[in-house]
Amino acid sequence: MAPKIPTRTDAVCECACGGTMTIATVAPIPDKADHMRHVYHCNDCDADATFDVAKKATELAKDSAKQTAGDAPLT
Repeated sequence: MAPKIPTRTDAVCECACGGTMTIATVAPIPDKADHMRHVYHCNDCDADATFDVAKKATELAKDSAKQTAGDAPLT
């Protein structure tokens, strides 16, 4: 089963290696004013995962967060 996509308030998420990824950076996205880019980093395998997460709590993170190209799949 694939790990849950993090919500806008999650500071950690599961890595594909089984380790825990912690939030490393949060930055605005210039062409998406209603989203923030969250980058998570795994200290176990040194992998990064990037998610574009909606700022509004009313929008489900599952629908608004998507993995960006170049990230390792979270499986």
